[in-house]
Amino acid sequence: MKLEQLKYVLAVYETGSISRAAKKLYLSQPNISNAIKNLEKELNFSIFERTDNGILFTEKGMSLVYHIQAIMEEIQYIDRLAAGKTSRVFRLLSPRYTPVEDAFFRLYEENYHEKQFRFVIQGAHQYEAIELLSTKQADLAIIVSGDINAPSIQEEITRKSLIYKTMYQIPCNVNLSENHPLADRDPFPFEELKNYPYVDYCYSPATPSPYNRIPQVKFINLSRIVKTDSRILRSRFVTNSLAYSTGITLSPERLRELKWKCIPIKGLTMDFGYMVHKDSAEDPIVLRYLELLREEMSYLDHPEEEKI
Repeated sequence: MKLEQLKYVLAVYETGSISRAAKKLYLSQPNISNAIKNLEKELNFSIFERTDNGILFTEKGMSLVYHIQAIMEEIQYIDRLAAGKTSRVFRLLSPRYTPVEDAFFRLYEENYHEKQFRFVIQGAHQYEAIELLSTKQADLAIIVSGDINAPSIQEEITRKSLIYKTMYQIPCNVNLSENHPLADRDPFPFEELKNYPYVDYCYSPATPSPYNRIPQVKFINLSRIVKTDSRILRSRFVTNSLAYSTGITLSPERLRELKWKCIPIKGLTMDFGYMVHKDSAEDPIVLRYLELLREEMSYLDHPEEEKI
């Protein structure tokens, strides 16, 4: 595998065709085609297919593109180091939870004056996070999990020189619109939720959401489910329809913004914590981010404010 081959694949992805990639790289089309074919033979899978509508990347081909993009970013960073240019870098793996993102934005605001910086935030579940942190492709991961303390996972974390620390035990809730027919019932009739659609928030078919634990919640009607990996669409369903969802506790401000009511599910909580490589545990930018995150989640220290 050669770096040039990876560049050719990325150029085809960015331009949408081999001919346009050839023009962009000032190369002949046969040269690029042959180089990619040789790479496919080496990898033992097809990177893309030619269709009447143009180039169509396979599932493994798209995964390869994502890795190539990460490699190219690292090469650019190395080039800057070689040129004597320093850059502030922070790569965060996020469970797509609003306080996590708000703290990231505040960290950016504190550092935007720097001449060079590279701040990255991307979604990742705990299994992805373990791999990315162990290979130092990320600096910090925020984890929302129901099984992070399982012996097998803790053994894997230790084996890969990582540290995990729990910050909070966060209650799980039923999330529904303030205007939902069940919203003001007291006590809340969980069993009646079987009459309403459930919105399942998931990253992808292969990576379940860290928020939802469907098998442990008996009131969900499994024959009436909407699945989405879009937080915006999920919120739209819950706010503007009779559908409901489940999730960890949100801040009072966020609940007012969404016009949601959250009903705690008795006995159901999630571990909220962070994972970091041992070499990065005392990195000042990591410590500062965690400080900002605790500030963003201070509402958990005042549970009376969560009652709507």
